[in-house]
Amino acid sequence: MNEQIYVTAGNYQIGFKIDQKEYYHIKLRAKSVVGGYENMLNLDSKYYYKATSFVESFSLRKLDMKPLMDDYPDIRD
Repeated sequence: MNEQIYVTAGNYQIGFKIDQKEYYHIKLRAKSVVGGYENMLNLDSKYYYKATSFVESFSLRKLDMKPLMDDYPDIRD
């Protein structure tokens, strides 16, 4: 994933997989972000996202975010 997704409407869950079984423990809704900064910094992570209602969102790609992180290192830190 080379982007962050900003959810503007709807609900979803975040989980992980162990031995081919998915577990969802965090429930989120509008005004939240799918994909943390580790995505922008090429750190390895795996999470699973599942919509529990209709979701509206927009995304910000890594190529668009990188100049901001270079100009404002506090965002990255």
